[in-house]
Amino acid sequence: MTPEVIKKSWKKAPVELFNAGLALFIGLYIMSIYPDNTVVFIVTLAYTLLVAALAFYIVVFLRLYSHITITVKGIQVDNKAFYAWENIESYFVKEDVHSYNSADIGPVTAIRSTLIIMLKNEQVLRISLDQLSKTPVQIIALFDKTRSTHAA
Repeated sequence: MTPEVIKKSWKKAPVELFNAGLALFIGLYIMSIYPDNTVVFIVTLAYTLLVAALAFYIVVFLRLYSHITITVKGIQVDNKAFYAWENIESYFVKEDVHSYNSADIGPVTAIRSTLIIMLKNEQVLRISLDQLSKTPVQIIALFDKTRSTHAA
């Protein structure tokens, strides 16, 4: 069975790109207003380059690497920590629902999903499932399928 890789979702990338573009536009606009003032031009140029670098890092680089890798041997989180199926006691998804009333759009409900993995050495691993390429239900199904394959 091939490893299943779950990455950050690209759903919010257009909004992030728009925000970065707006910040870049502000920098370029200030540069065009004060082309003769060298200090303002250099500071604004540094600001613009910093915003461009941060935007590239946030929008592209953070989404290239896997967030959760599920294999027959276990799971790996953020390409760092590996947890073998033998060490995993249980796992479930906890959903926190927050409701509030916005003056602009009325009642708003926000749902945050967290994967909680209970290890046999009494450690608890919490992984945020927001902005991932798969839904929490799909992730739990993959866990169940892969763990049953490992047990067989």
